[in-house]
Amino acid sequence: MAKNTKSTEAQTPAPGSKPEEQTPAHEQAADVQAELAAARAEIDELTAKLAATENEKEALARELHALRGQTGKADKKADSREALLVRAAKGKELWRGGVLFNDQWQTVKRAEVGETAWARITDEPALERKEAE
Repeated sequence: MAKNTKSTEAQTPAPGSKPEEQTPAHEQAADVQAELAAARAEIDELTAKLAATENEKEALARELHALRGQTGKADKKADSREALLVRAAKGKELWRGGVLFNDQWQTVKRAEVGETAWARITDEPALERKEAE
């Protein structure tokens, strides 16, 4: 049984050529290797910047969450409004706190809807609110 193998004989350089000389293929390979190294360095740099940005984003998200918690508590304690004009922000119908809202401004009275519904209406981001006259 014969194997298909290549002989591993050492190739002798052609007469008159220097073994140190690089062929165009070697030069091209060296250029590609240099580009690859530069690209890897750039990827490492960008990865480090991305990690720093992600850390900064997480810190800002924590700070925002804390600030929202502070303002939400202050608003709820100081909310002495008895009535608001309210409508759906996107003009679509939306039920909140037992009241149907659409694109028309309507007066919502705190005493009529109750405290639980009032809290839901005032906290709903899909509703626009303004002071009643």
